[in-house]
Amino acid sequence: MIMHFITGFLGNKKILRKIQKYLANATKGDYSSDDWETVASHYRNLKKTNHDRFQIDDITWNDLEMNQVFKRLNFTLSSPGEECLYHILREPCFEVEEISRRKGLIDFFRLHPEKRSAIQIPLYLMGKNRDLALSDCLFSDLDARPDRALLIYRILAAFPLLAGILVFFWQGAVFILFLTFC
Repeated sequence: MIMHFITGFLGNKKILRKIQKYLANATKGDYSSDDWETVASHYRNLKKTNHDRFQIDDITWNDLEMNQVFKRLNFTLSSPGEECLYHILREPCFEVEEISRRKGLIDFFRLHPEKRSAIQIPLYLMGKNRDLALSDCLFSDLDARPDRALLIYRILAAFPLLAGILVFFWQGAVFILFLTFC
């Protein structure tokens, strides 16, 4: 909703230029130990439930200097994108159907730049915030962390108010309000 408003205000071409500039320097960033904790959060959370899947253990990961490989491959535009890329590298896929599906997606976005741009803009606007791991919010036990629960509850409480305000700027918000209260 907010992204729709921002893209309308700034214009897609301006945002796409910012994305191109960002991607030109994407692999040059440094990561602190806290950053790596956030990037690895999705993998860590899924690791608890995916006991039967092949996973690269920490020793092998470090021996192969996979953090450096991750940094060179990281052209993601959002924090969830970083978390998913890290997970993909830690749990390599050997299933032919899944590899074919991924190749099909890559080929589709390579051949359809307008569709790729339509996806890149909201991801870029979402941005990277390594202070809050989305995966940790989804997988954590809220009762064990009452301070985090309170923050999440306050954010969720603001959504209906935000949707009510957005109804004046974006008609799709009426649908969201309907879903929120039904």
